[in-house]
Amino acid sequence: MIEISPEISGEALRFLRFMLVGFLLILAFDLLRILRRLIPHRTGMVAVEDMLYCIGSAIFIFIMLCREMMEQSGAFACWA
Repeated sequence: MIEISPEISGEALRFLRFMLVGFLLILAFDLLRILRRLIPHRTGMVAVEDMLYCIGSAIFIFIMLCREMMEQSGAFACWA
């Protein structure tokens, strides 16, 4: 049996975590779209909801990336 190095298995696990986050973000947006179908929204409200979703997603991904960088290079890597 072929042995996989710890670095490669760590990278594979990191990739799977980011794939899971992407899947969860898609699921969250689909739930938002379903909510819009059930409760009609005006155009301005749809725009506000989309903006909040994008900002929230960006913050969530940024925090996740910072945590990944801190694991690799130390506590101040993200804020330097």
